[in-house]
Amino acid sequence: MAVDQLEKFPFGGLAAVTLLSTVGMMLLVSASDLITIFVAVELMSIPVYVLTGFTRLKLRSSEAALKYFVMGAFATAIFAYGIAWIYGITGQTSLSGIREFLRGDTYEPAVLFAAG
Repeated sequence: MAVDQLEKFPFGGLAAVTLLSTVGMMLLVSASDLITIFVAVELMSIPVYVLTGFTRLKLRSSEAALKYFVMGAFATAIFAYGIAWIYGITGQTSLSGIREFLRGDTYEPAVLFAAG
């Protein structure tokens, strides 16, 4: 997808950032724990912030990277808060342990809040 960009930027940096994001995506697919999911999402998204601002000389690229980073920081904080709530309610971070805890038909409002 970035063949036209290879002449403008060093290939090593572009390939490293792209591959690091890909590793985060692959880790996310194989995750079975909330902590692993959190690390994988961060490993996937931080290189994408870098790719967004890869053309440093263009003002629009820098602005987009900054806005994307701020939005991602808020999303990360909300996601971490939800993980903390789920851990506080269930006492588990593994997805199978959480599933076993939530097997009942009735959910307390805190569970719905944490899942949201």
